[in-house]
Parts: sequence; C-alpha cells; structure tokens
Amino acid sequence: MKNTFLKTFFLAAVAFCAMPVNAQLVPLYVGSNFSSDYLVVDTTGAAYTVIDTRTFSSDAGPVFGCFGLSLDPSSGDMYVLYNTLGGEERNLGVLDTLTGSITDIGVAGNLTDITFVGSTLYGTTGSIYVDYKFVEVNILDASITDLFTHISNNYGPAIGYDYFNNSILKFDRDEFTRINADDLSEEIIPSTGHPGECHAVAMKNATTALVTNYSELYELDLLTNTFTFVFGFADNVHAMAFGNTGLAVLSSGPSTFCSNDPSTLLLTSEGDSYQWYLDGEEILGATDDTYIPTENGLYSCVLDGEEANGVTITILPAPEVSFTATPNPIDLSEFPSGSVSFVNTTVLGDLYSWDFDNGFFTALENPSFSFNEAGSYDVVLTVTDSETGCVGTATETVVVIGSAGIEANSLSGATIYPVPSNDFVVLDLSGLEGQFQIQLMDFGGRIIEIVSVVGGTNHNFDLSELENGTYLITVSNLESSKTFQVVKQ
Repeated sequence: MKNTFLKTFFLAAVAFCAMPVNAQLVPLYVGSNFSSDYLVVDTTGAAYTVIDTRTFSSDAGPVFGCFGLSLDPSSGDMYVLYNTLGGEERNLGVLDTLTGSITDIGVAGNLTDITFVGSTLYGTTGSIYVDYKFVEVNILDASITDLFTHISNNYGPAIGYDYFNNSILKFDRDEFTRINADDLSEEIIPSTGHPGECHAVAMKNATTALVTNYSELYELDLLTNTFTFVFGFADNVHAMAFGNTGLAVLSSGPSTFCSNDPSTLLLTSEGDSYQWYLDGEEILGATDDTYIPTENGLYSCVLDGEEANGVTITILPAPEVSFTATPNPIDLSEFPSGSVSFVNTTVLGDLYSWDFDNGFFTALENPSFSFNEAGSYDVVLTVTDSETGCVGTATETVVVIGSAGIEANSLSGATIYPVPSNDFVVLDLSGLEGQFQIQLMDFGGRIIEIVSVVGGTNHNFDLSELENGTYLITVSNLESSKTFQVVKQ
C-alpha cells in the first residue's frame, strides 16, 4: 500500500526534512551546455571534489548539452533538460544517473532550467530568442503551459525548489527572486555579491543554495542572502541536482489550506514505525504512514527512530454552511404562490450563491423563491469567505406538493406578454372568471406590487423604473396559482 500511495498520490507541494548526518554524501550531478558528459561531485568537504565523469546517451539521438536537472521526489526519477546534437530546441527525458542513459519524453522548447515542486515540474525561459516566462511542464509529453512573465527579465534564468521555505529560487543575470510555491507570486530579494549570469541552482541544505555563473560555483547563504565563491569547473555549468532528497515530508497540497480541503502528509521513505509530532509534541495515535493536519503548526515525523523536522502548516477556517427553508414541504393548495423563505445560518463567509435547482440563482443572503411546479428541488447554498478565499456548501431538499399540476388548473388560460420587456408587461385574464390576487416580486422574494382583480380583464405592470433582471408575477385564486417569470431588460 505504501509504495502505491507514494507513486500515485498527486503531490502539489513538498517540505524537505532535516537530513541524516551523512545526507551530504548524496552526490551532486552537474551538467554543461557544451558537453555530452556530466560530473558527479562530492560536496561534503570544504573543498568540493569531482569524483566521476559520465556520458549521456539518449534514444532521441546524440546528446550535446545539458540545461536542467531535477529530481521527482515522489518517484525518485531524475529528469533532464538537454539538447540532441544539431537540435534547435531542448528535449525532456528521464536520466539513469548511473549509466547516463536518457529515456526521451519529447521536445520542451527553449527552456533554460527545470525544477520539481512535489510532482509538478516547472520550467523557466529567458534568452535573446524567447520571452522570460515561468511555465508548467507536462512530464508525460514535455508540453508546456505559460503561467506568468518573470518580474525580473534578465538573461539566463535558473530555478530550484527551496524545500525548507516552500518557494522556488530564481536567479538571472542581475536579480535573485523567490516564487511562492502556493500562489506563484514572485518577489525580488536583495542580495550581496550576486555573481552575474546564473544558469543552475541546487539546495545543499536548509540555509545554503548552490548557484553557478558559467564555470564558477557559489554558495548562497539564505540567512544573509550573500554569495561566496567555492569551486571552479572546466566547463560552463548549466544544470545541477542532488541524487536524492534524503528523508522528506511530502504534502498532497499547499502548506496553507482551507479546513474543509486539507492536505495529507506522508514521507518519501517507508519503514516499520511512524510517529508524527506537532510543534515537537507527540500526536497521540498518529502512527500511520500518513497524517492529515488539523491544527496550525510545525509537523514532523520520526521514521524507524530517525527524526525529521517537517513542514509548517497553516489552516484557514472555511465557512460552515447551513440554512433553513420555510415552509418545507410546501403545499401549493395551501400556499398558491409557492414562496419559500431561505435563511442563511452559516458561520463565517460574506459572499453567497443560491442555486434553486431549476436554472435560477441569486446572490442575496436571505432570499425567498416561488416554486410553481410540484417536485423535489435540491437547493444549494455556496458561501465564500472573501478574506481567506475558503468556500463551503450545503444542500437542502425542498419538496413542493400540488394536488393538480399548476399548468392543468383553472388558471391555465392566463397569459403574459411581451417577454422580455423594457417597460410594461400585460397579464391577460380575459378568458377567466372570478376574483384573483396578483403580485409582482423581485427574484429575492420582495413584493413590489400586489392587487386584486376580476377575471375578464387585463392588468398592466409598469417595469420601467425597475432594475434589469428577472421578476416573478403570480396570479392565484382559492383553487390554484400560476407564476410567470419576466425578464426586464
């Protein structure tokens, strides 16, 4: 079950946990834009060391140039952005890091770098040939979808996911920016010692990112946003990624979510013993391989005795939607107008949308609505909290009872015209006999006009001073009623 869950669960965000002591022994893979080889680098010491050189090969043709590397944390697959020899655009593929073999996926256009956030692959563009776009990349066919234009439009952008702060680091020739992984908003970050044109980035640990400028490798202190030169390569580096993420907490959704749409936490590794923690305190009974957060705070997990710090979760309260409908059921023989009053009793929320299950809607908080046909109507109220964006819904079935169909009663001869209208409508009772009550209501149930008339005559309704919209005209006698819907335009 654990393997299936890890591979099939859609992962929209990932939070990187504290690494084991030997996590820095994970190799750093480095690719160049003018080479068919890639390097394996040991970053554990003060002086970095190239420990191996390997050669790319692809089923799409000879490889010449690597432009991006990123590890899918849900599958453990390394994705590569590369050029085939003579190719005008870049291809996306899956790299076997041990052999250099690439299983090609397809042409991805002129991307300059890629990075995973959970199981979503993002890319960036920006050169003398293309615009400076942030895009989503389909890992099944390499197609791209434009998301927005970078606020810093400078040559040579590189991107990498900061697991610890749930943001994407983006570097170009002049600027360092952060992209919020939840809402994709972008902010320029002031920095010291920016090396210039940057082509690759990889997270070394919680406070350090590795950034390249051509053949130069820099460490970026994310506490002070200061760049420091640490190593020189022989070629122009255009791609970097560590071989795995270590022990990580994955989230099925954003770290900030509404209470009625929670994210699920799980781990990249599996084992025999799990214990989840909130703000360092053990969560009683939380010993499964997944956990659904219910409170704000820092969630972590101990897997088989190995402690891993986790992700900070913020839960936004969602509207608890409820309402009453009176009368319900409604008997048309007793209430010929068919009018039902709805009272919103929702906790939180300030935007309302009612669906009366018959093609009519309203945004009033407490509307009334006239049902003129017998049947059952599933009335749905949707409430949105404009401050948080959280949405809730509730459904109530309104039952309308009628001993005779509304159209097959003594009022079947009543008609109304013209519809739609911009000034007057005429209720034609010329073919009927007896005393009738007629009323004009707006769609919220507010009575605008009510009058008694005698059959055999017509009655004119003046709509000229009313706002455009839908109105209801109901005619009734002691036996039955009939309601017309009128559009003022």
